[in-house]
Amino acid sequence: MNRKRKTGKVFAYLFATVAGTLLLPVVAPVIMWTNARGYADDSSWLPGIQSGGGVTSGLAAFVYVIAFAALIGGIALFASGGGSVLDSPSAGADGSGPGVSTTPTTTEAPTLLPVKEETKDTDPNNETQEP
Repeated sequence: MNRKRKTGKVFAYLFATVAGTLLLPVVAPVIMWTNARGYADDSSWLPGIQSGGGVTSGLAAFVYVIAFAALIGGIALFASGGGSVLDSPSAGADGSGPGVSTTPTTTEAPTLLPVKEETKDTDPNNETQEP
C-alpha cells in the first residue's frame, strides 16, 4: 500500500512539472500581473517588473519566459550539432526511404610516382660532400 502511494506521488510531481513547464508562458505573466504570493514584489529588481504587479509586469514576465525558452532551444540546437532527423543519412530528401546508397562505391587508390635513387658517388668538384 505504501509503495502505491509513493508511486502516485512521483507521478503527480512529474505531471505537475511537465504541465507547469508547458504552461509557463501563460502562468508566469498572470502570476506577475496579479502579484500572486508577492512574486512581483520579490522580482521587482528585474527590468520591467514593477512592485505590486500590473500589465507591464505581466508583459515583461512573458518576454522573459520567451527569451529563456529561446536560449534553452539555442543551447540544445548547438549541442546537437544543428542537425535534424531529416539530415540523417538514412532519410531521403523528403524524410522517407533510404537517401544514401547502401552499396559501397569503389575508389581508386592513388598511385605513387617512382622514387629516383641518388647515388653516393663523390663529386671531386664539390667540397661539401662527406667522404
